[in-house]
Amino acid sequence: ITPLKIYTYMAAGRPIVATDLPTHTAVLDHTCAFLAAPTPAGLAGAQAQALDDPAAAALRGVAARARVAERHSYARFKAGMAELYAHIPGWAACSAVQPLTPVPLRRGL
Repeated sequence: ITPLKIYTYMAAGRPIVATDLPTHTAVLDHTCAFLAAPTPAGLAGAQAQALDDPAAAALRGVAARARVAERHSYARFKAGMAELYAHIPGWAACSAVQPLTPVPLRRGL
């Protein structure tokens, strides 16, 4: 499972240094992050690479922001859920029901 903070980092458009493990590579690759071996030396090397090449770091930050907007936005999540629910028999009738309007809480009750 990818940590949620990765999506926040991607949306910020800043260069990301992450371990080259499935938990991160499910979302990141070398086009949008500096991926490192999960060792102190690996992380140090990836950090040095990001710091030594600010132009490449900036490009990866821009690519990460574009990727999260395209693949992992709330709109994309909603579309994916709608696609999933479309396969449930009778869901179309249920989806026409309007959600309840929240009632403001009163203090002192």
